[in-house]
Amino acid sequence: MKNNADDRMEQEAEKLVNTYGDMLYRICTVTLCSATDAEDAVQNTLIKCLHRNRPFRSPEHQKAWLIRAAISSCRDFRREEKNNVPLCIEQDLAPGIPEEQWDILQSVLALPAIYKTVLLLYYLYGYKTGEIATILRIRPATVRKRLQYGRELLKLEYEKEESL
Repeated sequence: MKNNADDRMEQEAEKLVNTYGDMLYRICTVTLCSATDAEDAVQNTLIKCLHRNRPFRSPEHQKAWLIRAAISSCRDFRREEKNNVPLCIEQDLAPGIPEEQWDILQSVLALPAIYKTVLLLYYLYGYKTGEIATILRIRPATVRKRLQYGRELLKLEYEKEESL
């Protein structure tokens, strides 16, 4: 028989999945380019959240913590990979992005992780630099520099393509 603690844990898990599941799945799928790995990363993230002993200060704090934990979980999956899986994007993972902008998104996904993460959080998910700094636990100035360098890398890539 289930006890009250099990019922509460189950309700909390369901609430987390309903509130944050889609967002976490999109972040993990875009990062890992594998639906099964993304599902595992999301599951690991949610389990960490359920076993967290300290309460969150606010829903925003919880969301930021979940995003940070999901990115960390994806990083762990990447470390374990023996072969580098090509990056991909599908329309259902980037809602609202017109098809003609998918090439740009593919170019962003090909960037090194430190630039890709801030660019995705800034442009795709609409976070401000201060919020990204909090999520990634870095200074806002670092976020701005990574956005700048990421944009410069994209510009160089497109200039290179245009010259061909």
